[in-house]
Amino acid sequence: LSFLVSLSFQSSIAISLSMLFWKRLLTWSGSAKISTVRSLSSTARTPSSTFIDRVRIFVSGGRGGQGLGKYSRVGGDGGNVIIVANASINNLRDIANKKRFNAMGGEAATKHRQPRNGKDVLVEVPVGTSIMLETGRPLGDLTHHGEELLVAKGGDGGSYLTSETFVGLKGDRYHIVLELKSIADIGLVGFPNAGKSSLLRALSRARPQVANYPFTTLRPNIGVIEYNDYTRIRMADIPGLIEGAHENKGMGHAFLRHIERTKMLLYVIDVGGFQLGPSHPFRSAEETLELLVEELDRYSSSMRRSKPAIIAVNKMDLPDVENRAKIFQEHCSKIVGPEVDVCLISTKTGEGLEALTLKLIQNLSEKKEKIVQEEMQDLQKYLFTTHDYY
Repeated sequence: LSFLVSLSFQSSIAISLSMLFWKRLLTWSGSAKISTVRSLSSTARTPSSTFIDRVRIFVSGGRGGQGLGKYSRVGGDGGNVIIVANASINNLRDIANKKRFNAMGGEAATKHRQPRNGKDVLVEVPVGTSIMLETGRPLGDLTHHGEELLVAKGGDGGSYLTSETFVGLKGDRYHIVLELKSIADIGLVGFPNAGKSSLLRALSRARPQVANYPFTTLRPNIGVIEYNDYTRIRMADIPGLIEGAHENKGMGHAFLRHIERTKMLLYVIDVGGFQLGPSHPFRSAEETLELLVEELDRYSSSMRRSKPAIIAVNKMDLPDVENRAKIFQEHCSKIVGPEVDVCLISTKTGEGLEALTLKLIQNLSEKKEKIVQEEMQDLQKYLFTTHDYY
């Protein structure tokens, strides 16, 4: 009887200890799960609405697989990291969220099977992306859809050429910088609160922040204008600049760098003039355009003159502005150039927007034709100066 009591007592202790163990284990695993979720939720990610046009990333080619010296078997080569241009992408945001791109290593050699090479990593970027090393040394530009650039080569598979023990070589490892050189076909240029964001909303499906105060746009917003023949052009609402931008005041050089990477300029001018704040002087529409041109020229006069331009005079729905608009139009050719087109618009009522969209596609088409003709002339000069014809 005492034996049975002792056995029962020991069994109850064992059960209690077992229950305590499992309770502690479950508590520990639950807290581990919670901490994991917290760490994931606290990981910094770029908001989906943010436009990123410059990013630094790490790329690493895969290591070559181990060879098998006894049977003279070569290991698989490591995978490569390749940058690919994709016309359907206009942002580096997804790349900025990841930042590290590592290709897979090659398989080790075996007696009976040929090893496979490591899988390549393809990094898709917008057309018009420039790739360079951290030091600033350029690696290449991707200017066409589907164009590729190898940025990190995988290591060779292990063989008698790599080492006596057939060890595979390491792949390339770099920090590189990706920068969008061409962010849009058209860049909206204007001082704050001129109506650039409202114009982008009116012409495309983009939804930038719009308010009746300066500096509502802090990063470029990209909108796409689609025509009846399914032609598409991209328009960038670029952050408004202020006087002294060429000296890096306000958005400064960041603004001007965005302008540099568009094919055409669309000046958006408030017909009623512009005043940044109570402590700043009031500028008429003509003075506003003069200041914009001056800021661009001080940064790079060749940049402005190399791009076609259209001037959109906004807020024509305001009362008694017809005379102001007429005076402004008379000054435009003197300020920008004799061939500049001027469109009177209102983003509020839609006045003049259809005519403006037609002017945009017409000027872009003319620019493309001009570029093709210049390239053909350069090609002909090259052929006639470097080849003999019989």
